[in-house]
Amino acid sequence: MQHISAYAPFLGAAESIEERGIGSFERIASTRAVSKAEMTDLLGRDIRRFVRSLRPRTAIYPQLGSVRLAVLAHVAMVIGTHTLMECRDLWDAISQSRWDDAQDILLMTRWPERATASDERRRMLELARMMRTGLVPLAWTH
Repeated sequence: MQHISAYAPFLGAAESIEERGIGSFERIASTRAVSKAEMTDLLGRDIRRFVRSLRPRTAIYPQLGSVRLAVLAHVAMVIGTHTLMECRDLWDAISQSRWDDAQDILLMTRWPERATASDERRRMLELARMMRTGLVPLAWTH
């Protein structure tokens, strides 16, 4: 969440708004300003929902760790849980802790197609590195 909230439209922008998720952002933002607390709340709900949807598969791979699980949740938010769950090569790589392969496989999905702006492409590459290394970027620790 810390990584995602550092980028637009979250940067500088989430109070509770019922049970809506981040997918409601455009509709909400078109009618009124959205606070950072509200955006964080929307994002938090979606992340929890996507992590829950991935749990049947990820629970059997304790080697994933929280950083790689966060990457998978992000990718699921972009390309859909079903598509990610059906990516057999990815899950084979994860089961064997082949993190370079897992990163490459993610980069060959539809996920990169969604990154059009340069900051989105940088974020995608950073998330891919997180899948490979299992580490949070150094910039987050300062």
